[in-house]
Amino acid sequence: MTMWSSGSGNTRAKASLLELRPMGVMELVDGALEVCARHIGALLLIVLPGYLLLGAGLLVLVSFAELPPPQYAGGFQFYFLAGVLISVLLFASHISHGAGVYYLYRAEVGLPVSAGGALRRALKHGGSLILVAGVTYMIAGVAAFLFFVPGIAVYSLFALCTPVVMVEDIRYMRALKRGYRMLRDFFIRALLAHVLLGVVWLVVLLTLHAMVHMGLAVARSFFDLEVGLLSNAFSLFNLTYLASLNVLIMLAASSVISALAVLLYIDVRVRTEGIDIERRIESLPAPGGRSSPAQLSTHKKGEQEKVEQRPKAAGEQA
Repeated sequence: MTMWSSGSGNTRAKASLLELRPMGVMELVDGALEVCARHIGALLLIVLPGYLLLGAGLLVLVSFAELPPPQYAGGFQFYFLAGVLISVLLFASHISHGAGVYYLYRAEVGLPVSAGGALRRALKHGGSLILVAGVTYMIAGVAAFLFFVPGIAVYSLFALCTPVVMVEDIRYMRALKRGYRMLRDFFIRALLAHVLLGVVWLVVLLTLHAMVHMGLAVARSFFDLEVGLLSNAFSLFNLTYLASLNVLIMLAASSVISALAVLLYIDVRVRTEGIDIERRIESLPAPGGRSSPAQLSTHKKGEQEKVEQRPKAAGEQA
């Protein structure tokens, strides 16, 4: 069975990789990095393509934004089309984010999952994910114009809507309400985790900028190269250069954001719904060595899926 296979034949749940317990803010961020390291191969297949499209679109739009407005389109039509393009790319990246959330959740709690199955589920719930992304990015974007922190605050407030859609199969406005209510009492924890992630983003940005100029200084000092023009181009006031650095960080951080959403979701459900106790009960055998009802239900579901797939396989062979 490959990473892209449906995984329907794997009816026995694996042992949980993640210790299901309440976590602190630092544990959430550190745990997100560990989760990404454990599933880096699958995340590169699931999450990265959507964010690659988004990053490429952002760089193209920033490059055009530094040019004079096109006279033939009157300017307005051009920016309208640019807004439509960036919205489509944002929605595509959020579908990748949803697939990554679903894959990480099931893998970490010990349930069978595959990259292909996660992507198919994200496409199935594409309408709900687009609604969640639209509401979140629209409100967060307006708040970000006021200051950076309000934008993060709004994003944090709706951070659990995507896991609700993907894991609990709740759609549209009900998913927004469920995600908001789940995080309402734990908002400060989510905000601090995302602010900490934002601080790390800023530190990495400044570190990359310093490394670029250190490279220019070495080229000028040891190789007598003229780097004056490059020094001006590699300035944080150059929108294209600044956007390029942010896109690189976004590609690296996209999987971490998905992992942080999963850990926040698990943390809140452990605190409010006892999901850790539920998983332990499901893993226990019934008295007399028989399988527990949860295990029997999982086995029957897997067998039913096998029976349903047999006629399709026979038809394909014919």
